[in-house]
Amino acid sequence: MRVSARSEYAVRAMVHLARAYGQGPVPLSQVAERERMSLDFLGQLMLAQRNKGLVKSARGVHGGFMLAMHPSQVSVGEVMRAVEPFALMQCLELSPEDQPTCGMGITMLDCTTRDVWALLQEKMNQTLNSVSLADLCHEQGQPLRLAREETALAVSP
Repeated sequence: MRVSARSEYAVRAMVHLARAYGQGPVPLSQVAERERMSLDFLGQLMLAQRNKGLVKSARGVHGGFMLAMHPSQVSVGEVMRAVEPFALMQCLELSPEDQPTCGMGITMLDCTTRDVWALLQEKMNQTLNSVSLADLCHEQGQPLRLAREETALAVSP
């Protein structure tokens, strides 16, 4: 299983915007250069983020994109789902009412492996939804510490 380039670039671009939160719009050319991605491709990703309400855009000489909310309120899962559906297996995108069989012709109720894929997807979604853009704004090479973990550490005796 791999994260697509589309999702990876979307998360990287949004972390760039998160680091600039509160400083006004960031030109896409700056993000594209720093993150080493095509300006056209980045534009498509940011349009998808804007359509989901995760970013705002400003036109003009000092225009660009900025997060629509605080980085701690935007999860990696939201960013990824804004650019593409996230399902490990085709059958997890379907409901029995829509299509009773998967691409292999097996009914969902008779599938011997669907439960494990559903569990794995649930755990991956939980992880992606628990990591915010603020959590990723740490010094590179340092362990990822979720903001909720740091709060718990500060409160515990």
